[in-house]
Amino acid sequence: MENPHAYLHMNVKDASGKTVLWSLELITPNALKRNGTTRQDFLDNVSKPMAARACLTKPGGTPNKGAAEFIELADSQIRVTGQLVEKITPDQFHF
Repeated sequence: MENPHAYLHMNVKDASGKTVLWSLELITPNALKRNGTTRQDFLDNVSKPMAARACLTKPGGTPNKGAAEFIELADSQIRVTGQLVEKITPDQFHF
């Protein structure tokens, strides 16, 4: 993690099945901690499948980059990792 924001780098399979590196910007480490999310949550899930809901960069922006709203860890825990643009609650999260 780095200030002012944290970043999560993930290998993602694209539509053709090719693995592509994605960089997702998260809220600040302090805000993650206030939400109950720690660095250890991510370390415990390295190399395990995770899902993320993210806003992609604008057209013409940096490819394979976005801002994650929330992430579902391999153990099915959902962590709020960004601004909830649609003002949805955790029970409404869908992947």
